[in-house]
Amino acid sequence: MMPKLIYVFEGIRKEGPKSKRNQLINKHCFGGVYSDSEKLWEEVMAYIDAVYEEETIETIYLMGDGASWIKRGVDVLGAKCRFVLDKFHLRQYVTRATSHLEEKAAYVRSCIEDEINLEDKDGLKRIFQLIIEETPSESKKEQVRKTRDYILNHWEAIIIRNGDSDARTGCSAEGNVSHIYSSRLSSRPLGWSKTGVDQMARLRIYCQNGGKVYDLMKYQKRKQEREIAQAIQKEMDRNIKRKRENYTDVWNSSNIATDMGQRTGMYHIMKAMRGIG
Repeated sequence: MMPKLIYVFEGIRKEGPKSKRNQLINKHCFGGVYSDSEKLWEEVMAYIDAVYEEETIETIYLMGDGASWIKRGVDVLGAKCRFVLDKFHLRQYVTRATSHLEEKAAYVRSCIEDEINLEDKDGLKRIFQLIIEETPSESKKEQVRKTRDYILNHWEAIIIRNGDSDARTGCSAEGNVSHIYSSRLSSRPLGWSKTGVDQMARLRIYCQNGGKVYDLMKYQKRKQEREIAQAIQKEMDRNIKRKRENYTDVWNSSNIATDMGQRTGMYHIMKAMRGIG
C-alpha cells in the first residue's frame, strides 16, 4: 500500500558551481493515501492558484509513468497542462522488451529511439514486429507487445520532448518516492495499516516541505489542550442546563401541587417560602 506522491517545482539548477547534481527549484510536495485522486490534484491546484499568478504560467508539465491517477491531473490542472511520459519508465519498458536479444539488444534500442526522434509510428511498429518474430518465448512476446502498446498509447506524451526543450527537463519521481516514502514505509519489515501509512506519509511530506516535527508536536499539543478545554466547557454547560431544567420541573410540580390543594412536603416548603398560610 504505497501512498501517492506529487511534487511541484519551477525548474532545475546545479547544487553548486562544480556540482554534477541537480536540485529542483522551489519544490513543494503533496501526498498521502487517497481513494479519490481528484482530491489530491485539487490540493495541488489550490497551491498553484495561491502561489502563482495565472497569467505568468505558460505551461504546466505533468510528468509521470502514465498511470490513470496521474493523467487525471491533466483534467484538474486545466488547458495549460501537458502530460509528458518520463524517460525512466520508457527506458524500463524498452529494456524489458529487448533484453532477451542479447548482443542485438543495444542496437535495437537505438533503432527504437531513432524512430521516436523521427516521430515515425509506422517505423516503430515494424521494429516491434521484427522483435516479435525474433522472440521464441510466448510470454516474452507478450512483454514486447505490452511495450509497443505502451509507447503507442503515450505517443504524444513521448514525442513532445522532440520540439520542446522544457519538456526534456526530466522527472525524478522514482528517486523522490524512494527518498520520501520507501526508506520509511517499505525498506523496513514493519506492518502498516492504511491509516498508519497515510499518517506517516503526510508526516514525511510535512518534513520534506520544511516543517519540523517538534513544531508539529507543539501545535498538536496546543490543539489537544484546546479540544480538552472545549470538551470540559461543553460538559459544564450540559450540567448547568440539566440543573436548570430540574429546577424548573420542581418549581412547576410544586405549583401544581399547590393548585390541587395537596398538602405535600413540597407544599409546606413552598408555603414557607411564599409566606402564605
